[in-house]
Amino acid sequence: MRISLIIAAGGSGSRFRAGLSKAGKKAADPAPTKLFHTLAGTPLLLRTLQAFQSVPEVKETIVALPQGVEAVVKNWAKAHRLKSIRCVRGGKTRAESVQRALRAASAKQGWVMVHDGARPLVESAAVRRLTGQAAKRSWDACLLAKKVVPTIKQTASGRMRVEQTLDRERLYEAETPQLFRKASLQKAYRALRQFKGRAPTDEAALMEKAGYAVELVAHDGWNPKITSVSDFELAESFLRRKQGLETRMGLGSDTHRLIAGRPFWLGGVRLESAYGPLGHSDGDVLWHALMDALLGAAALGDIGELFSDQDPKNKNRASSDMLAAVLEKLRRKGWKPVQIDAVVHLERPKLGAAKKAMVFSTARLLGLNAENVSIKAKTFEGVGTGGAGLLVSCEVLAVIERI
Repeated sequence: MRISLIIAAGGSGSRFRAGLSKAGKKAADPAPTKLFHTLAGTPLLLRTLQAFQSVPEVKETIVALPQGVEAVVKNWAKAHRLKSIRCVRGGKTRAESVQRALRAASAKQGWVMVHDGARPLVESAAVRRLTGQAAKRSWDACLLAKKVVPTIKQTASGRMRVEQTLDRERLYEAETPQLFRKASLQKAYRALRQFKGRAPTDEAALMEKAGYAVELVAHDGWNPKITSVSDFELAESFLRRKQGLETRMGLGSDTHRLIAGRPFWLGGVRLESAYGPLGHSDGDVLWHALMDALLGAAALGDIGELFSDQDPKNKNRASSDMLAAVLEKLRRKGWKPVQIDAVVHLERPKLGAAKKAMVFSTARLLGLNAENVSIKAKTFEGVGTGGAGLLVSCEVLAVIERI
């Protein structure tokens, strides 16, 4: 079985933002939707993507996204070694987003799995059970579902008077992922415009309307769809209690002389300056100090050991490439960054608005929200070599957690 995984993540998150506002909380910047808010140290959507990395049948992942966030997801894919991630622009409705992703799916895959971007806690064992049942029984359509426990009352249309109490023994809550034969789902979508009344709220309902048999695969795990602020807070509490998070801190520092004619890279941002740091690589002191802080927190050595200045391949090497390698080393040892605090010492040029760009570029590469990255700037107060504008230095404190 070869599967194209579609992650429906194109919503605006307006209900979540309204809930934040009502609760008197400030939305994280740059988090355009709830899926980019940090959930127990990791952006919600990144957690969702990572949940499928251990499912061998998934050969590609297509993410339907709002405009302007594709670069964030692509940076996650690079930093966290996510396999075969592609992005498409989401539509005005879920159905439109899924159809766009479906058109982008490779012809090599005969199955399509659709999952809500807002369900980050799905267990890979449940996904494998779904794929196993579909392959064994040759189904056209199936989905994960949970037995309904509460007593459900049905009301008369437009009123709050109870019309009947439903038999909960026959009721299941539909979840995702939902798995379909690709050709069957494509046929159902072609027939969508023929359906009258309210549009189907998920692909399983669409398949039902198109006349296909839809099978349920029940499971006992907790696989909530994060819709409200209270859902988010409950999931955060669940994850932190489940993970029993171990936290460590590391301190890193770096200093470079400034000379004429060198490009001045700092925090992944090129500064306007006639002078730049002298170094074997690109000389980005902020990211060099950050790498040492991360490695130190995990007791994994320092960047001099990883990226020797005696190795020709490190000559003028981009710090973004080096930082990605450090993040992969941390990941293999079971660690991830969760917070960064940095101080840059520089007489000139003044950083000003460039600090915000550095925060965003650093946060993107680390898979963090900007609220988890702090970059401050100090001068040398005209003292010594630094005060003469001939040095740039940086100290970074990094906090990491067990994955």
